[in-house]
Amino acid sequence: MNEYQIEIKVKNALILNKIKAKGYETVGAFCAAYKISTTAIGEIVNFKRSPLNKLGQFRDFVIKFCQLLDCLPEDIFTNTQITLEIESNKRAIQVNEAELQLQLDNIVPKLLEDQRLDDERNIAIESIFKFLTPREEKIIRERFGLCEDGEAKTLAKVAKHFNLSRNRIRAIEVVALRKLRHQRVTYNLRDFA
Repeated sequence: MNEYQIEIKVKNALILNKIKAKGYETVGAFCAAYKISTTAIGEIVNFKRSPLNKLGQFRDFVIKFCQLLDCLPEDIFTNTQITLEIESNKRAIQVNEAELQLQLDNIVPKLLEDQRLDDERNIAIESIFKFLTPREEKIIRERFGLCEDGEAKTLAKVAKHFNLSRNRIRAIEVVALRKLRHQRVTYNLRDFA
């Protein structure tokens, strides 16, 4: 006998993340604030309607919606999502207690363990920067995408940012990497290799 029902709901996370970035927790709150149709946006978020019209162009309300989100339609739809229309974005499966426990045993501890490992790795990575000068740290962070935006930058971009030549940035990077390869520095990172 199946005692439990698991419900899965598929939504466009790109749109939901943009709405949250604007300071709204729900599609409804965003739509109410901007006085736009919750139904139309909800259909797009839930893949019940394509964002494209019959001519293959983005619908007018999608363009207006994107303007309110300060983005382009391509920023909130993948190529698959642009043409995806599903009758129902919900699915329910019934499971018995043993199956539910198996799912929970596999998912929850794994998520918690992954988060714990990520936190430990991040702490270990941050600890190695104490062996570098502030300038070396900034250059390594920018070159390897360990900065705020997470984007690894080219030598040219880093050189321009620091108002130095690419060769000077490369030389500083080489010295910094040599310091980071030292055994006392890498000791804490061995578990994450």
